[in-house]
Amino acid sequence: MDETSRTNIPDHSPRRATRRDALRRFASFTGASPLFQGSTDALQETQTTAPEEPGYLSQEPLRGRPQIIRPPEYSDEIMAPVNLHDFEGLAKAKISPMAYDYIAAGAADELTMRANSEAFDNYWIRRRAMTDVRQIDTSIELLGERREHPILLGPAGAMHMLHEDPYSTIARAAKNSGAIYVGGPGNMAEVTQAGEAPTWWGSTLGSPTPETAATFAKSVEDGGGSAICVSVDYPYTGARDRVIRNEFDLDMIPERNYSTSEPPTNGFQSGMIQAYVPNMTWRYMDWMHAATDLPIVVKGIITAEDAHLSVENGAQAVVVSNHGGRTLDGMRGTMEVLPGCGCRACARLSGRGSASWRRCTEGFGTRCARRPYRTALYVGIRCLWSGRCATGHRITARRT
Repeated sequence: MDETSRTNIPDHSPRRATRRDALRRFASFTGASPLFQGSTDALQETQTTAPEEPGYLSQEPLRGRPQIIRPPEYSDEIMAPVNLHDFEGLAKAKISPMAYDYIAAGAADELTMRANSEAFDNYWIRRRAMTDVRQIDTSIELLGERREHPILLGPAGAMHMLHEDPYSTIARAAKNSGAIYVGGPGNMAEVTQAGEAPTWWGSTLGSPTPETAATFAKSVEDGGGSAICVSVDYPYTGARDRVIRNEFDLDMIPERNYSTSEPPTNGFQSGMIQAYVPNMTWRYMDWMHAATDLPIVVKGIITAEDAHLSVENGAQAVVVSNHGGRTLDGMRGTMEVLPGCGCRACARLSGRGSASWRRCTEGFGTRCARRPYRTALYVGIRCLWSGRCATGHRITARRT
């Protein structure tokens, strides 16, 4: 048989997938995620018009792949960072060293702050294969409401150091991205009036009296808040060594003037004890329930005993958190204590939060560590520095 005849013989062997084919398939699967804007509609349209995928050994080309979904386009400066880790370095180059240390510093030797990040390294993905992943459901029911995804923007203070209008901007970003915003009620009236308010929870460090608790609850109700999130782990300011060495003055925050030419009048000092709400007990829950019908979320729990007490005192959700390691050093990372907190209490709760994360795999591990309980993921604790807000604004956020 001559060479010409051999070339005319049809090749019935299976087509061998190339690296390009594999990457194309991977992009198709990730593009199908409903976390990307418009992906759900695009995916449903594809599935209603395309035939079933051929088998692995078929020579028939794959059909019906969804189109690649890409994120919204912003400026090159905003789109340049590849992941959340990159934002911290960019922020450090742009802001005052004193402001950076105030945001970045943990308590004392920062052992707990580092433990929060390192704890994620001890969790690994156990992936199952041969599962149809064309429809990815990231939705969750939280406090009786169905959410598109389990992401909340956690509370953060003193953000005027970094942006002219931080809280309203973050609230609008939460609205556009479908995240729950956890923050103070002060700026929500303006955002609500403009029709830009997200689902939001009023954030507080607690109240020293029933009267102040009732006043706060009313402000959340008047602003359209759907829950109250109380951080119970901040009775006193933590020992912030880095901040103390810088002679940081709290009066610098609203003016963003970090000059040290004048002696600090409201600054951090070695041995300083600044009280916030040192008389907080479980009586606070009675005060809030008497003042409002809104769900109460207890944030700052790291033990099974306190998770159980939260439920016994009427909490609808618990956030397992050590305040980002900013109040008390020497505690374990939140991912380490998370399973223990769930064993005794969280089967009875609507949901619970966690230490924040910077990688999707970290959020994946957080959810797996807490099954079968309904879960939610906090973004904000050692997480957001400078982000691509859904509003298109560039904002720098502090750790909380």
